[in-house]
Amino acid sequence: MNPSNAHNSENIKAAAWARLEIENAIKLLKANHAYLTEGQIKEIKRVIYSSPMPEE
Repeated sequence: MNPSNAHNSENIKAAAWARLEIENAIKLLKANHAYLTEGQIKEIKRVIYSSPMPEE
């Protein structure tokens, strides 16, 4: 694997991990009775998932 592919692979893993953390944070908010509507949750996910990964 060339360095560029390795870097891309690491970015993909980091993005997947971040998304999992976001899902877990939303579950924690719900478990702690935070008032989040489904619309707010969808908007949070839309913004995060459409945001490009920051450059290193």
